[in-house]
Amino acid sequence: MAALLAARELGAQHFHRYTVMVLNSASKAMNVYLHRELARAVPEEELSQFEREGAGFLKGHEEGLEQGLEQGLERGRAEVYDVLRRSLLDILELRGLTPTGTIRARIQACRDREQLERWYTVAKRATALGEVFGPPRRAARRRRG
Repeated sequence: MAALLAARELGAQHFHRYTVMVLNSASKAMNVYLHRELARAVPEEELSQFEREGAGFLKGHEEGLEQGLEQGLERGRAEVYDVLRRSLLDILELRGLTPTGTIRARIQACRDREQLERWYTVAKRATALGEVFGPPRRAARRRRG
């Protein structure tokens, strides 16, 4: 920080160049610290927009990276489920087991990776759909009242 303040004596152009160079090469934590200290020690009119807003930019950039990573992970998980579902349907077809509409709907609705993997493991050796998915579910009867 002392070096940045001393650079003010070199004139505005050199001060800004030196400040930008230091801020670009500093760690994230040091960058936040330097921005905070510069804002306290140097009059606002002497700081460039980059120097004033750099810490906010870094924070926003970091949040954007985190959000992008989370979206990428979510997309990746969805793709894994899709691959598991397609693989399960393929193995059933190869085994000569044609899933009913209800079973297809169960497979498509399943968001449990372990369940999809269990079905797949059983389906590799199954000779009947009931071995994989249990006995057929019966529609609930309506009571007349």
